[in-house]
Amino acid sequence: MGCQLHAQVGLEIHAGTTMPLGSWAQAKANPNENKILIGAAPGFNAGISYTYPIGNSGLGIQAGVDFNMNGLQTSFKNDLKKDLDGAEISFHKFMNVPITAGINYKYKINKTVGIFTNAGLGMNIMKATDLTYNGQGYSGEITFKPTLAFAGKLGGGLLLFDRFTVGAHYCYLGAHAPEITQRVTVYGFSVQDQEKFDKENLHSLMISLGVSF
Repeated sequence: MGCQLHAQVGLEIHAGTTMPLGSWAQAKANPNENKILIGAAPGFNAGISYTYPIGNSGLGIQAGVDFNMNGLQTSFKNDLKKDLDGAEISFHKFMNVPITAGINYKYKINKTVGIFTNAGLGMNIMKATDLTYNGQGYSGEITFKPTLAFAGKLGGGLLLFDRFTVGAHYCYLGAHAPEITQRVTVYGFSVQDQEKFDKENLHSLMISLGVSF
């Protein structure tokens, strides 16, 4: 027989993996599209959330922030090495920081196991680290401008011993139109230009383990 949770303010930290979905996870770009947010590999997630309960109903108001870091797929890196004629490359990584607020619901099935679900809306800050390369007689650097977009998440999971969580969330990280600045140096002569790419919708699946205090 199920029982509802007692009202309790909750601070939770969690960590796990984040897996890119859709075109963001494609290893190759469509030649008819001007996209640069591609080739993302599974990465790391960590976050913190705060829940304020609404009476003893199991419902609560929740706010949280996550940090997601995704590197690049091996096949994408290999293609880039070929394009740069075997240059030594420091590859870029994708960073996303979604900040959301919404509702959380917990239900205790017995003393050991419960379930939870939550949903939130907010904003996501997307930034990629610099890509740099060095070859014989030439070098280059690509810097990415940070972008801000609407974001949301929806998910749920298991609650263990009223403290630990195992969860999975779909995350919409927003529609981003990245801008880059590229600087190329060939035998001491440098050229710099800027380029703006097509807007892309970023999606991910986050799987994490958490603990409440």
